[in-house]
Amino acid sequence: MNRRPGNLLDFVKAGVILQQVNCQDKMGSGFAKAVFEKWPVVKTDYHEYCQGRTSANLLGQLLVVKVAPELYVANLFGQLEYGKFPRRYTSYDALDDALLKVRSHMDDVGLDSADVHHPLMGAGLGGGNWPVIEALIHQRVGVYTTLWTLIP
Repeated sequence: MNRRPGNLLDFVKAGVILQQVNCQDKMGSGFAKAVFEKWPVVKTDYHEYCQGRTSANLLGQLLVVKVAPELYVANLFGQLEYGKFPRRYTSYDALDDALLKVRSHMDDVGLDSADVHHPLMGAGLGGGNWPVIEALIHQRVGVYTTLWTLIP
């Protein structure tokens, strides 16, 4: 895993951006908010995807949205709930399931050699342990990935 400082939304123009989302049809804070402010279609598609599905049925699912000719945002439904309480909202099992779907989707649509970019997903507002999440990404995505970290 390569590590780069900076806001990936300012630099990445091609490949796949991974982000964890909740299963409550709410996308209003953290990295997800920055993503939909840059590409409103991500939020629109997320809300449409959530309609008619229960939260439990969304857990572990994947929604990929094309935001530019060579750029995709992969929404990984890795947390059932969300909140600001100091607890873990990230479900490692659900995130693992969604990451397996990322690899399969990339292979199916010819993105098997695309670069994969991500923030410390699931470890910020999701409250997950980054070394656990990092190991899942490495094991399941199985391609060159770049972790972007914001400079304080």
